[in-house]
Amino acid sequence: MIELLKFSHNRDVSYKQSCDDLRDIIDAFVEQSDLDDWYCHFEASYSLPRDVIKQQMKAYLSRSYDYRRCFFYEKYFQKERFKSAAKHVAFLSYVLYFSKHYPEDVNVYDLIIHCAIERDFNVLSKLVDLFGKQNVLNITQIDMHKPGYKMLHRHEYKFYDRKEVTRTLFQETKKGLRLYLDLSKKVKINLLPIASTIIKQYLYAYSIFKYNRSMYYLEQRYYGTSAVRNFIFHKFKGIYSCCTQIGVVPLGSNGFYYDTDVFFALGKETAKRAYKYGARIDHIVPVGSTAMECYYFNNNVNRRREKIYEIVYLTNKTNWGFHYLDAYSTFKDDYYDTFRWLADFSKKKPHLRIGIKKQPKSEIDEREREITENTSIKYIDKTLNSYEVAFQAKCAVTSGSTTGYELFGNGLPVLYLDPGRRSLFFPDRDDSSLDPYRVSNYDEFCEKMEIMLSGQLLNGAENIDKSVFCMDSTNVSERIYSWFLSREDKKISIEG
Repeated sequence: MIELLKFSHNRDVSYKQSCDDLRDIIDAFVEQSDLDDWYCHFEASYSLPRDVIKQQMKAYLSRSYDYRRCFFYEKYFQKERFKSAAKHVAFLSYVLYFSKHYPEDVNVYDLIIHCAIERDFNVLSKLVDLFGKQNVLNITQIDMHKPGYKMLHRHEYKFYDRKEVTRTLFQETKKGLRLYLDLSKKVKINLLPIASTIIKQYLYAYSIFKYNRSMYYLEQRYYGTSAVRNFIFHKFKGIYSCCTQIGVVPLGSNGFYYDTDVFFALGKETAKRAYKYGARIDHIVPVGSTAMECYYFNNNVNRRREKIYEIVYLTNKTNWGFHYLDAYSTFKDDYYDTFRWLADFSKKKPHLRIGIKKQPKSEIDEREREITENTSIKYIDKTLNSYEVAFQAKCAVTSGSTTGYELFGNGLPVLYLDPGRRSLFFPDRDDSSLDPYRVSNYDEFCEKMEIMLSGQLLNGAENIDKSVFCMDSTNVSERIYSWFLSREDKKISIEG
């Protein structure tokens, strides 16, 4: 028996090794024969294949580990199983109450897009226009009013198909609950939260794709992909489930077990790390950044790039996300070291115009302020467009922002700050493409920054294809659209 809840990573050892160990124990737990009855239940009751349930379980478990406190969340403790059983029944009762009867009519579209937030719609709206507004269904979890577009608001727990919810409630009360409780005791982990998640994904997808069909399904957030949702999409004659890359594939909770047929990646190498951590991806298609296309190139193609700064530090939301990113003992110190390097370099060269551009949700905390005070560093209005700010500099630095990859692939020199070469945002230390642009200590930072400011190439960078980081992002939507058109020969009837 694999006792999953006994796993605890050591914050003082290599975090990559810790993630490898977590992946291995999750894989072993999900593959154990003690769970055979679990898989048989979902296959018999919901026609969900074993490999689909395994992938869904793995993804859920990887996001249920507390990387800061080094153990799985308390809701998985056996003592929680009866409380979770009550919540499971309450969940089923709730979705039944808010369920809906649908006519048997089937709507057919060229593309279905899932928009978690309005930003997702904005970024993909150019692609929608290429298909034609009336040919694309936009599924939203918040109510968005977009005149001329086909919008379908589906709350995460409401408007499920009443007939299927009723059948599910019968299956769960007849067999599922007792099975989950018995197996939870047997494998020494509360399985009820996992069962609820699987059922939720099943009912949500079933209630959409049974009545709204397309060859293609696209979502913006790769870390939100679902094996169950994709299976249901295919069950109702969908051909390709797809996602776009909106961030660097990290180590940790958002880096495990993606599930998609097609991964539209920033660059030629930016998605390969996902395979090491259990991803099911059939095709990786480098296309560039949909966000950069939307928020920079669509409106600023002819804008003059006047140089206001020598260096701009593009931060991410790290200090806003300490509660889940602080996964190893030196994480915080490494984060603040990047500001210290910049501050020390500013004191060494006070004539340089250096700016720090933070994300709207990222605050300047006290420790950071102490590091940067009494220097010539300026904080840039965080509501400004980060792409516009970056192109107003001779070069950019970043410690994990996806914007660094996007800018580098589109012509701006970028230096990646990686104290100790242990950042969860960057590839392995032997990655040949990133290494020339990565610095692990202050002396290396100074040396390479001097070279970049002089306009010279860094040693080892002469023959590196920048498209490994990000493709030219002026026409990303056209690339995606062209890929879809190239698959039109696979088109079949998806009605009925």
